Amino acid sequence: AFRYCINLEDVDLDGVRTIGFEAFRDCRSFTSIEIPDSVTGLGGGAFYICRSATSLELGDGVDTVPERAFGYCSSLESVDMTGMKIIGESAFISCTSLRSVILDLGTESIGDSALSGCTYLESVELGDSLVSLGGQAFSECRMLTSLIFPETLKSIGDKAFFHCNGLTDLYFEGDMPDISGDLLFGTTGVTVHVYDTHSGTWEPF
Repeated sequence: AFRYCINLEDVDLDGVRTIGFEAFRDCRSFTSIEIPDSVTGLGGGAFYICRSATSLELGDGVDTVPERAFGYCSSLESVDMTGMKIIGESAFISCTSLRSVILDLGTESIGDSALSGCTYLESVELGDSLVSLGGQAFSECRMLTSLIFPETLKSIGDKAFFHCNGLTDLYFEGDMPDISGDLLFGTTGVTVHVYDTHSGTWEPF
């Protein structure tokens, strides 16, 4: 609807219920993105390549960040995803200014390449309900040093930490999840920490 409106600086979405696929893609003059509580449907790539947006507010009406929703929003510095259960594929890919991410206690899934290429990402709070982590979810997150995974985690996709050059420690609070491919492909010097009570399940690793 507003794709490539490169000089559009602001939009009032109060009362809007649905934002469609790539509705505001390439609106490169947005300095902030505010999604009100009235929005219950958010389409893939809705704010893709909104490069000037430095802040993002997600309303209570949506619980899923769809594929590529905020990809290449290269000026975003922090994201609070309280209330989000699912973070879709490439949802924040190449958000190169992103430094911190807070996930909801109820976040269950992080999709493939969801935070790939967030080269300055320093901290991620994963919550207590994460079940699946997609392939290359954190690839090229070179400033990320550690992550703590809850005992609910059941699967990790292929090359989830590809080229995470600053990664030193991974903490797992539960049994070994189903690991697809090489967990630490392209990344060296990482210590994996597990509790003694779960160490038997980690023997294959």
